[in-house]
This record gives sequence, C-alpha cells and structure tokens, in this order.
Amino acid sequence: MTYILPEDGWLRLWRRLLTKKSWIESKPKQKVIMITLLMMVNFEPAESEWDGKQIVLKPGSMITSLEDIREASGKEISIQNVRSALDNLEKKYAFLVQQSTMTGRLITILNWKEYQQGGLTIQQSEQQKENAEKLYDYYIEKIKPEKKSKARAISNILKHSKKFEFKDMARAVLNYMPKALSFDPGFRKDPANFFGVNEPYFKDFMPGKFIKDEVNGTPIRTHPAELTPERLKELNA
Repeated sequence: MTYILPEDGWLRLWRRLLTKKSWIESKPKQKVIMITLLMMVNFEPAESEWDGKQIVLKPGSMITSLEDIREASGKEISIQNVRSALDNLEKKYAFLVQQSTMTGRLITILNWKEYQQGGLTIQQSEQQKENAEKLYDYYIEKIKPEKKSKARAISNILKHSKKFEFKDMARAVLNYMPKALSFDPGFRKDPANFFGVNEPYFKDFMPGKFIKDEVNGTPIRTHPAELTPERLKELNA
C-alpha cells in the first residue's frame, strides 16, 4: 500500500533550515521524517473530527498515525524511527507539537505560517484570509443558505483569489442572489459549492470575461485591495 496525499500542492522549503539544530543534529532517517511531515500536513484550513469533536485544522496541522507517517516516509523507516523523530522534534527542537489518542495523532508544525506564505508577506497573507472571511459572511448574509461549510468555503475562496479579485467574486454573489432567493434555503448553494474548485459555479455569475495573465504558466495577480464594508456597499449600488 502506498500513502496518498490528501491533495497536491507545492512546498516551500526554508533554506535556513540547514542552519537549525533540528537539521544539523538529526540523523538521516529523522531528516527524512522531518521533510515527510512538511509534505503531509494540510496546506489549507480543513474540517475534521478529533477526539469526538468537529474541529478546523489550520495550515501546518494534520490528523494522522505513526503508521501513515512511516508509510509516507518510504523504505527502511520503522515505527520506532517515527516515534523517536516526533519526540525529538517536539521536546528537543520545538519543531512541532503533537497530541495522541486511541484513534489518531494531531500534529502541528510550529512556525508553519512564517515559512509557507507562497510568495506573500505575512501581512498580505492575513489580509487574504480576512477578505475571504468577509466574502464568506457576505454570501451568508445575501444568500441565506441552509448549509454553511465555512472552512471549506474559505479554503476554496483563497484558491480562487490567486486569479480573481474579491470584489468580482462578491459581484458574482449579488448576480446569483435573485436566482438563489427563488429557491427554498435548502436548495441554495452551500458557499463551499458556490465557490467550488472542481465545479466553480460562481464563474457563471462573474462580471465580464477574465483573461489569465501568465508568465511561463504562472498566474500574475497583484495583492487585492482590502474588501471593506464600504466596497461591499458599492457593489449593492
């Protein structure tokens, strides 16, 4: 059996890691496990169940098991190797924190936010998340759907923000509103589905046409302006 990642994506490997004790003092197998953990954790917020409760996993966190980590790490890595690496990375190097129950292990990479900004500054990344939350709240206010999958919706909005402006996605909500309000709340799109990734329903309601600017296949998008209440009011005009 081969371990399968929950989703594809790029990892930014912080070059300064080479100067850290967690790297310099670790044995080869522990280094393999360290890099494996960086690739395994969630890159976006994700809803999950932990210890009988529904929680939202932050980027840099995951619910896993020693066996999953061992399998993802490849050949010649044992359960004991994984256990020792986790203990050292937590207690000796403060690289991660972990909690364990009978049904799983919650692992969080410390300082994940600082190292994995995808080219944005911390301030810009926080603004992106704040805009996504405002857009989610705007959707709930205007559409009033029965299902309200917040974590997945915000994750999807953040993915779309690499190509589309928040104000245009908010306009799509307004364009969808007359149709949505003609249905009972149970038939109105869950925001996670309206801003879906595999089936981006919101695109049918976007203003105008969009051209993806690219350089060598990479989308170009300047950091969007803040989505203020005033800008949302302008959309209603």
